[in-house]
Amino acid sequence: MKRVAVLLTMMVVSLGLVPQAHASTWPRGSSYRTFREYRTSVHVVTVHLAKRSLRTMPAEQNFPMRHHGGSVPQLGKRYHAKIAINGDFKMKVDGYVSQPKHAWVKNREIWTTGVGRGGVGLVLNNRHHAKIGPTSILALLRDSDNRTHRIDRVNQGHEGVAVFTPRGGGTQHPVDGRCYVRLANQDGWSWNDRGLAQRTYTVQTAQCGQAIPVLDGTIVVESGASLDLAGPVTWTQNLGIKYATEVVAGVPQVLTNGNVTGPTHARAMLGPDGTFYDRNPRTAIGVNRKGTTLFLMAVDGRLHNQAGVTLPMLGRLMKRVGAHNAVNYDGGGGTLLWRSGKGILNNPSEHYARPALVGIGIF
Repeated sequence: MKRVAVLLTMMVVSLGLVPQAHASTWPRGSSYRTFREYRTSVHVVTVHLAKRSLRTMPAEQNFPMRHHGGSVPQLGKRYHAKIAINGDFKMKVDGYVSQPKHAWVKNREIWTTGVGRGGVGLVLNNRHHAKIGPTSILALLRDSDNRTHRIDRVNQGHEGVAVFTPRGGGTQHPVDGRCYVRLANQDGWSWNDRGLAQRTYTVQTAQCGQAIPVLDGTIVVESGASLDLAGPVTWTQNLGIKYATEVVAGVPQVLTNGNVTGPTHARAMLGPDGTFYDRNPRTAIGVNRKGTTLFLMAVDGRLHNQAGVTLPMLGRLMKRVGAHNAVNYDGGGGTLLWRSGKGILNNPSEHYARPALVGIGIF
């Protein structure tokens, strides 16, 4: 009887009558499905934010980020994520790839306002909501004399009022020839009555001409003229929604308020793989109208049976699965969707896991 039961089970499986992955086998609050469209395979993970959280996973803790050992599977395992996907595009700083292209905020801390500036941000808060739209980071310093200074850059460049933190490491730090104030952190992050993150600093030292180094537990404010900050200084930031904790940006927005907005015209070549606007493997994240559900999408391409998709196609795919807004992230050979215990879910166009500077993890 046992032998008969085993044979019957083998027949059922071989005929495809047993689903490859039940929803119940996925982490609570998430599900996975795959389908064919546009002559390519589409992989989608749906995440309910009331039941699971999203956090970014850096390959290294400061710049330059050399991404050694930073593939999506490695980052997922290192940070104990349940699900992981690749994030923002990489950019060259000081001659080598070392930093994500756009704005990036992790647990309320602005790591960078971005090499490329602009972009489209996925913003999450600790109230289980998300938003996708043009990146909006407004950070202000207000001192005891009620003077306010807008921060133009964080760990990126030397125009306007720039702030450098210990995350700047070996590439993003103050340079001689401007004015500087070093501020020491007085307390941790808190929320003000408008749902904006803030923290308080004390003035440690100030001078013009020779740059002040950034020390642990401090930030250095750099400006073209003396800021003359006095007394306790409060940093307040508005990231686009109340109680925002995470921002990870990409480009372009391929679905905007239910309308497909992915551009169609090529303007720049991206090396031997063709143009950015051709059919390619793609990575995207979308949110539903209420901002309570995320859709992580990896689209195959550049293989004999995987045609890839254009940006408008990507927007239509996101709309099909239930997204109301969606943004494109680094794709091509970097498109990787991974699940703990299962491995890589999509079919990478390069037959290995390409390193990533920043991964996006579901916990």
